[in-house]
Amino acid sequence: MGTPRIVAVSTATPRHRFDQATLLRMAGYEDSRRAGFFANSEIDGRHLYLDPETFTPRESVDELSERFRRGSIELGAEAVRRVVERAGWDLADVDFLATTTCTGRLCPSLDAHLIAELGLKDSIQRVHVGDTGCASAMVALQQAHNHVRAFPRHRAVVVAVEICSTAYFLDDRLESAVAHAIFADGAGAMAIAGEGDGPVIVGHQSLFRSEHLGAMGFEFPGGRPRVVLSKDVRRIGAAMMKEMADLLMDSQGLKKEDVRHFVLHSAGRRVIEQARRLLDLDESQIAHSRHVLRHLGNMSSATVVFVLEETLRSGQPVPGDWGLMIALGPGFAAEGALLRDRARPGVCGRGRATPLVRRRLGAHGTRARRRRDARPTRALLGPLAEPGGHRALQCLLRRNTADPASREGSRRGPSEGPQPDAARRGHRRR
Repeated sequence: MGTPRIVAVSTATPRHRFDQATLLRMAGYEDSRRAGFFANSEIDGRHLYLDPETFTPRESVDELSERFRRGSIELGAEAVRRVVERAGWDLADVDFLATTTCTGRLCPSLDAHLIAELGLKDSIQRVHVGDTGCASAMVALQQAHNHVRAFPRHRAVVVAVEICSTAYFLDDRLESAVAHAIFADGAGAMAIAGEGDGPVIVGHQSLFRSEHLGAMGFEFPGGRPRVVLSKDVRRIGAAMMKEMADLLMDSQGLKKEDVRHFVLHSAGRRVIEQARRLLDLDESQIAHSRHVLRHLGNMSSATVVFVLEETLRSGQPVPGDWGLMIALGPGFAAEGALLRDRARPGVCGRGRATPLVRRRLGAHGTRARRRRDARPTRALLGPLAEPGGHRALQCLLRRNTADPASREGSRRGPSEGPQPDAARRGHRRR
């Protein structure tokens, strides 16, 4: 069993889809400024969990809560069924369930409802991540990652469900109109295991800027949820995406040029554009984020899972590719993960050694010769020491076979999982 990886991804949306013109009429806005939020959103349409034949914008708090309950269970169960099927599992195989939502509350919580709805085993372990906003799918992914590291044979499912259409609030605030122009309903699920194909979760990171605590979240006047969405979010959010990307890349000695895939939360047109500029990305690198925003809108925490699915569906990731997955949420917080497509056994392609490895070993192993007390192989090579990655390591060592330093091994590291043969045998001093 190796490092936890995402072995399957799935999504689900309500059956009713609305174009922006229809939603503008339903919201009742007549002034040009608020209408402009809809027209300039770069969103073509959104799925909402409501019946256009019966909906009225005068739902009571109880009616909103009931619609949230039905929608979250229905979409959440659909996403879980799909991801379990795509992973090649049975529902009875799921050992850990992490659920998350920020657009409504249930007690018993959503995880308990899904366990009952899906007939999951009665010994399943679970956690519910609530009230962490658009970043909460990444927080739930951290919990699943940690669980699978602790229990390498367990299989985990993460599901983020948002019924944003139950969090509308008709008032004169511009930020309410912005929320009504971009948010949508949907669910995204990920299957996590210690073996199988799919991007390996090399690491994850949280980043808080508490000075912006009040920039985004919810208020509850009269018990109804009302979005708080400062105009500064576009600036704060994009800057924190850049900070998060730098932190994740620095953890493995990577540069921006080493990362091929940027799975960025589709927060909104201006946040995506600002992030593109700060990260110095070209249009192709944010195409999946733009695609999700245009066709589905911002589904809060579920959105980044849709972007991941779109990225994987494109067929662009190849073994050895690095990727960043980043979402933003209240706090103000950025949550991220560093991913690497699992190297397939038998492949000895270009780019297998990370920049961190290249810098530590040197072009001809000169630095390794100076460091007889080399770090444990697993700490040095990270994902290359995982199942599948050992082929890449062997290729790297064969290219340096004439240099004694390239034959240096090391003691087995503290983490679980198989090690390359050279690392298991240990280092024999000359």
